[in-house]
Amino acid sequence: MYEEKLNLTTIDDAETVNRLRAGDLAAFGDLYDRYARLVRSLCYDGTGNLSDSQELCQDVFMKAYRQIHSLREPSRFGYWLTGITRNAIKDWQRRSARDRLRFVIDVPDVHDSDTREDAENGLLKTISELPENERLALHLFYLDEVPASVAREILGLSQSGFYKLLDRARKRVEELLTDAGENSDE
Repeated sequence: MYEEKLNLTTIDDAETVNRLRAGDLAAFGDLYDRYARLVRSLCYDGTGNLSDSQELCQDVFMKAYRQIHSLREPSRFGYWLTGITRNAIKDWQRRSARDRLRFVIDVPDVHDSDTREDAENGLLKTISELPENERLALHLFYLDEVPASVAREILGLSQSGFYKLLDRARKRVEELLTDAGENSDE
């Protein structure tokens, strides 16, 4: 059902990339629609704020558009785009670390565990603390509802490797949430 909803298949990616290379600009819109949520999620994980993540997401898609002819295997567009995103996040983090004049406003965390929004924010914050490959697996499979067959291709993993990574990520999130709950009770 999800594949029908978003048309996220490697065959569609190859077809769409080839249309774009042939000059069909609407094909780029199709690729954007398929992968924008994932790229925005990864950018938010890397930047920690909405404004920077939106700007970074735009940069990622512009770079992908400019470099689409360098993509060797059009069916691996998702994997290639994820790599561009990872590199863009690393570059952004390096620039941010060097920027000594940057002002940061700390907003105190509000801990009201009775609200669903706070629980979701806590979960997203916990996920952002995971290693990159585990974060990406959770974003793809659970948050963006990408089928495992597509998610494993984006990550460049075998089916069993993907499920092992997903299991490890779930366990780590559970441990972190349990630890956070115990620390807040003290």
